Amino acid sequence: MVAITATNASTPLQPVVPSRSRLEQARRQADQAEANARQLRALADQAEQELQQSQTKVSNLTTQVAKEARAAESAPADTTYTAQVKGGTSTRDRQIQDFLVRLSSVALNQFSFPVNPLKSGTANAPVVNAQGHSTGRIVNLSV
Repeated sequence: MVAITATNASTPLQPVVPSRSRLEQARRQADQAEANARQLRALADQAEQELQQSQTKVSNLTTQVAKEARAAESAPADTTYTAQVKGGTSTRDRQIQDFLVRLSSVALNQFSFPVNPLKSGTANAPVVNAQGHSTGRIVNLSV
């Protein structure tokens, strides 16, 4: 039989050992990945808590709306002021209503005109004499 021998014995085999810098880099990446995972877990927990609060708020509002709807359905219709709100059908009722509207607007203005007719020309340019002095305003009486 033939013996198997190494042809090149001068170069020893290098063991497969990662270098120290690669090992440190891998550790840093693993630490960073763990930190990111912790941060994402915290964000997920916060989002879940906000979701639960929102769902609680929705259920509370739904309950409140349902109670109000039941109360509105069970309450009898108030017909006390229905005729007054609809207004009259005759022309006399309409004239009275118009008069009361005008009277209330004058009363709100403390029984004075809403706009002073003497001050209507304040936006007009002043009249200037030959010396450049302001002598008054042009009042448009055709309006």
